[in-house]
Amino acid sequence: MNVLFLVGVSYPVRICLSDMCKSEFLELALSDLEASRVLNQSQIFPQAVFHMQQSVEKLVKHLAVTYGIHTIKELKAIGHNTLKVFQDTMNHYIELVANASGDIKSEVENLLELKEQFKTISDIDLQNLDDKFLDSVLESLYGLKTVKPIFDQDDNPIEILSQIFKLSVDLNQISAKDAKLTLERCKTDKYFQTIILEKMNSFMNYFGEYRAAVESSFYLAVVFTRHAVSTRYITGDGNPLKVYNMDHQLIRRLSDFHDHLELAINRCMNYDKHNR
Repeated sequence: MNVLFLVGVSYPVRICLSDMCKSEFLELALSDLEASRVLNQSQIFPQAVFHMQQSVEKLVKHLAVTYGIHTIKELKAIGHNTLKVFQDTMNHYIELVANASGDIKSEVENLLELKEQFKTISDIDLQNLDDKFLDSVLESLYGLKTVKPIFDQDDNPIEILSQIFKLSVDLNQISAKDAKLTLERCKTDKYFQTIILEKMNSFMNYFGEYRAAVESSFYLAVVFTRHAVSTRYITGDGNPLKVYNMDHQLIRRLSDFHDHLELAINRCMNYDKHNR
């Protein structure tokens, strides 16, 4: 499934946060990930899954805060239900595309179909995930380890920039006048062209991996979101110390999920470092 959540969507910034504050989400995510690995190696499985869930949660909340999808106050209300971040983003993106100009309006139908796929996946009872479903998620994550370039590197850079501006105009992110003026200046002002092309190349080099990280965070959230409670308390599923054992389908795959989460966090860190 091609998940478009959070990618290329502009939100009104409703809270001012320093880059340090934003990066702390990722630092905490790495800390929780390391705790999960240590606990897993020590066969303290419920807490290993809980810290994995916490790491995924902090990664998703980093994305939500960085792009103004939610304020800190709203994230507190959302709590562990990080899938709501993706749902809210999709709703905004559908509205954005529906109000766009140009040919992009044809994407609305595809997005509505994607929204139904999202609902089907996110509504699954995660406490009863079977081996087949978890293996399909891991297969999707493995597919995201290799990232295809967004554009052909042999393409004319000015033409690539023109395509990016056209999309931005269609989505009402910039005016057609501003896009035209910027492109004209790129053609006549070599110094300005160098600056713009450097930024574009940085974007192209890291955005593909960043997009893969966003999609990975969705799959990881689908698997781990609802384990926040069952790993810490005795619920209808029983005592977590007995439920989460070496035979549990999630425990048998936890090390693989660790590796995919680490890759997603590092990709976000690299993108933020070079594009913020």
